[in-house]
Amino acid sequence: MFDFRSMFKLMKELDWKLIAVVICIFGFGLVILSSATHATTTGNYKQITTQGLAFLLGMGLIFVMLLFDYNFIGKYYKALYIVSIILLLLVWIPGIGKANAGARSWLHLGPLDFQTSELVKLTFILSYAKIVEEKKGKLKTIKDIVPLVVYAAPIILLLLVQPDLGTAIVFCCIIGGMLFTAGLNDKIIKRGLIAIVIAMPLMYMVMAPHQRIRIDAFLHPEDVTLP
Repeated sequence: MFDFRSMFKLMKELDWKLIAVVICIFGFGLVILSSATHATTTGNYKQITTQGLAFLLGMGLIFVMLLFDYNFIGKYYKALYIVSIILLLLVWIPGIGKANAGARSWLHLGPLDFQTSELVKLTFILSYAKIVEEKKGKLKTIKDIVPLVVYAAPIILLLLVQPDLGTAIVFCCIIGGMLFTAGLNDKIIKRGLIAIVIAMPLMYMVMAPHQRIRIDAFLHPEDVTLP
């Protein structure tokens, strides 16, 4: 399943410059977070500590994943897909699922609140990568990408039902990026971008009030009347 010798060989081949850039960006993010939360003034470093621990945990998981052969993981792409669906459905179980900030996307496990979509990002990507790999270089027409869109649709719909529009958009970007790397036809990309631009006014109209406020605040940061 995994080979320590292969892992050490892979470690040597890692792009350490890229890893250094990621660490620097994270460090800069902590500085910004410290400023935004006034941690140095209040002495409350809880959010910074949480982010630091999450980063270390993420880096640890990355190195653990290096122990596994991705081809081995790919064999279980169907199981990973089913796990993704189950994780997004668990939040609707009374007593376990929890709503936070208007979205029922959390599990309440004793002292721990866990957002299942964060784990689904990993399980779904691993699953989706397998079927996209089989279509690599063959995404020339709309008909070619329909099966891939249908495969991803339940995940996006379950996120929208929560409702968690932000995470759904993140997943759409992930899916788009994976299709692009698989050789998605340039004409389809251009038509897709045009369709998104045309649909933006309609999308804005059907958004919830708090979602429109976020967009308004982004477009008009000088307007102090916006929350």
